This record gives sequence, C-alpha cells and structure tokens, in this order.
Amino acid sequence: MHIIINENDALFYSGLTHLLNDIFCHQGYTPCYSREINKSTVETADIIIQSLRPGEAFLCYPALYYRKPSLMIGLVDDNDRADHYPLPLCANDRIIISRKAGTENIRRTLKQAWEKLQTDAEKTRKPHCYGCKHRTMTSQQKRVAASFIEGCSVRHIAGKLALNSKSVFAHKHSLMRKFQLKNDHQLMMFLQIQRVKQSIIKHVGE
Repeated sequence: MHIIINENDALFYSGLTHLLNDIFCHQGYTPCYSREINKSTVETADIIIQSLRPGEAFLCYPALYYRKPSLMIGLVDDNDRADHYPLPLCANDRIIISRKAGTENIRRTLKQAWEKLQTDAEKTRKPHCYGCKHRTMTSQQKRVAASFIEGCSVRHIAGKLALNSKSVFAHKHSLMRKFQLKNDHQLMMFLQIQRVKQSIIKHVGE
C-alpha cells in the first residue's frame, strides 16, 4: 500500500504514520510512504493526504490528473469546510479532516472512506480537466499580490501599478473572496505559499 503524506509538521506526520499503520497493518496491508505529490508518486498512490492551508483547496495540482482510484484526504487547521464549494475536478472527492479532530474520529473517517473506495473503485472515472472549477488569479491580481508579498503599502502599490487605492483594495478583497480567505494573515500565508510554488513570483517587479 502506497500512501503519500504531504505534511511538513514532523510530529503530525509521525502521528499519522502510526495511526495509518495501526489501521491498515491489521487489515493485512504493508504501508510505504512518500512525502511529495508528483506524477510518479501519484500514479501508484492508494491514499493521498495533503496539508491544505487556507485557499489551497481551490488550486490546480496538475499531478493529481494522474491519480488512479485512490483515497484523498485534505488536512485543514480549523473547521472550515472547503468542500462546500466547487473544487478542482481531480480533487472533488477529497475528504476534509480538521487537525483538531480527535484520533478516534480520524480513524473512523479513514476506515469508512477506505471501505467505500473499495466498493466504488470500479465506478471511479479518471480525472479530467474539461470544465474544471479550480480558481486562478487574474494578471492584475497577481501583480497586486506580488507587491503585497514585497511588503508594499496600498499607496505604494497604487502608484507602482498606476491604479487608485480603491482599485488596489478591490483586487485584494476579490482575491480573498475567491479563495475564501478570512483575514490578512490568511491572505499573506496563502500568497507566500504561492510564491514558493512559483505561481506568482515571475510577476514580482513587473
């Protein structure tokens, strides 16, 4: 059994592996683990566990196109239910679990979801991209976001991009609504993650 756990918190990762071993070793499986989500790991993964910070549930992850029928779990820091909104087609069966959930709740959710997957696996269609609901930033939103990451004030961004301050605020609020971000902290965390992933870094300085 191949399990991907895309999680940076070493303690949480260790706890998950112990829990998964306890669940599946008793069923006769021998779990082996990967950390990275990419084409080669996704193609063989039976379970994909992905750490999701605010806004990330709505993004496109191209490697997920190569999923075989597999159990997909999204870990969130609070009880926000991103699955109440249209998700990318390659992850629209993702089950959201709060990190604050108790061990027994997580155990029960995983076991039930795995049992359901075994029943429905043959009915599961290969992911496709046509009509996908994943969300993206407009070019102007990317420029505004890149400037926020640089620490620029609204006034500075307005002057830099030849906009008025109200337009900068409008782009910011539109971006927050699009990715269901509740506050400036979540916005900055989301933008920093995207910068690391090279999603908007090329727009810095434009």
